[in-house]
Amino acid sequence: MKRKRIIALLSLMGIVAVALAAALTVQGKPGKHDPRCRPTGVYLFPFETGEMTQATFIPNDPSANELTVITRYAESDPSGLGLFPDATSVLKDMGRAVRTGKNTYEVTTINYPTKWGDAFIGKPVGIWVSSGQFIFSDDCETARLIATFAAFSLAQDGDGDGLPDEGQDPIFCVGNDVIGKRVPIIPPYAPTI
Repeated sequence: MKRKRIIALLSLMGIVAVALAAALTVQGKPGKHDPRCRPTGVYLFPFETGEMTQATFIPNDPSANELTVITRYAESDPSGLGLFPDATSVLKDMGRAVRTGKNTYEVTTINYPTKWGDAFIGKPVGIWVSSGQFIFSDDCETARLIATFAAFSLAQDGDGDGLPDEGQDPIFCVGNDVIGKRVPIIPPYAPTI
């Protein structure tokens, strides 16, 4: 009787192991079963003007069909080239990207130039909206960003939801087309001191 229980338990464990292995194979890296890129981690985007941007992609589902996108600029003028002269700081761009093809995503991020408020919290003085497309290489190691970066005044957000109202035209808009690459794993360097 004890032997039958052990055999039944081992059989059950074997079935669970096979099911887990199958699930991990389906959700694994691109390859045999799923050739689509799954962008994760930090990518560096150097612009021709010398600026550097870091974009972090965090999958919201196992297939990476929707991503959270957080963008950080190496150095940023809070006033947005003088468009928001009261701004003393600028937040990180945050938004989402949705898969539209094998390795393509539509993306929108939002950013706010801010000034110091009364409650130790920055108070928005404008709205930046970046919209466009990320196109990743098959191995996910590089990404092309084709997007616009548009500025809106707070008056263009009549309902106060933090987004420009439908039909509003930006007070300033510039296009970007830049190639970035994923931060690789770099072996440690020899200490110099």
